[in-house]
Amino acid sequence: MGWVVKSWRIDALTELVGAATVRELADAVAYLAALEAFGVQTRDQVAAQRRLLCPPRLVVPEARNPAVVRVAGRPARRRRATLHDSPLPELFAAAAQRASPV
Repeated sequence: MGWVVKSWRIDALTELVGAATVRELADAVAYLAALEAFGVQTRDQVAAQRRLLCPPRLVVPEARNPAVVRVAGRPARRRRATLHDSPLPELFAAAAQRASPV
């Protein structure tokens, strides 16, 4: 002996499908929220690991080494050296003072 369903009541079917849809939607929203939290946590962990492995570069002050020019986000680039930037004029002036017969 078995049961045979000859027809569905439309309101019972709508209620059954509506409840399943609401559950599926709630599950999807919860899954997306958990996935977003995981993504934020992973991004923070990667950033912390990068900071740990790659400390910020030291910037050479321009007063100590004027031949090095740093531009934000680019590696150091040397500009053409000039006699004015080097200590040679002081050396020549000291040598000239010693050599003068005054």
